[in-house]
Amino acid sequence: MIRMKRRQALATVILASLFSAGCGVHVADPSLEMRLLRDQSAEAERGARPWEEVRERAKRLCRARQPDLDGAWHVRAQAARRLGALAETHHCLERYIELRPYAPEIVDAARAQYEMASEAMDRGEKELPGRGLGHGDTALPEVLEACVRHAPFSGFAADARMRLGEFHARAGRHDRAAAAFGEVRERDFSHPDAPSAQLRLAQELLAMEKDLPYSEVRLARIRDSLQGVIDRVGEGALAEAARASLEEIRLVRSRHRYDVGRLYARWKRPAAATLYRAHLMEEFPDSRWAERARAEGFGSGG
Repeated sequence: MIRMKRRQALATVILASLFSAGCGVHVADPSLEMRLLRDQSAEAERGARPWEEVRERAKRLCRARQPDLDGAWHVRAQAARRLGALAETHHCLERYIELRPYAPEIVDAARAQYEMASEAMDRGEKELPGRGLGHGDTALPEVLEACVRHAPFSGFAADARMRLGEFHARAGRHDRAAAAFGEVRERDFSHPDAPSAQLRLAQELLAMEKDLPYSEVRLARIRDSLQGVIDRVGEGALAEAARASLEEIRLVRSRHRYDVGRLYARWKRPAAATLYRAHLMEEFPDSRWAERARAEGFGSGG
């Protein structure tokens, strides 16, 4: 009987250890383990220890899921970034911020997310690579949005919003790009990139007009925004880009008058056709649509 009880107790211990190995580990002295982990991280920074070793030790401590070991997620993120596992870096930072939402390292963690995403965009990438080290690739908008969410009033938040807008603009998602640029204009008006954000916002709204019913009201708002950029910066590349967009608006408006006037001419409504031709000649006499109207002669009363 005693031998049977001993066997049962031993089996219980073995099962418990197996469960612990599968679902996590228990660290007897968390403060000592964290001190050793940080020492190893410092050695890796000096090149005296491989980052792979630091990452593996940090992973083991992360599996323990003990409050005193939350900092292991931050060290693991540092190691993963050095190893090129940028997606894992992002996820580790997200986990650390979740566990320590008021930690002083939050802004640094958000800055790291912004730097990784910005560098990836400069390389022409659309995702943070996982490098097969525990996480798949992570889309850059997710990283940039997390950065802004964690540090909305930091000095790099406006930069992150600008990069987010640029990413969506490249992908042709004009509504999302406009939302990001609009955030910069509204929240960071004094930021050096605010005039650029205002220009990009107007350009994205203008691009959206191609898929919307014609509206003089919306075009007037975009025109006023572009003029505001010119008034703010005076001369330079931004002003030239704004003037180019203003010319695009002129083409849209002049073509609308031409199209409607020509349509009325086809419908044999000469009074309406003459009215739209008059508007076209008065407002945009030098446009190519005015030249076409003269060549075709619709609404001329002839």
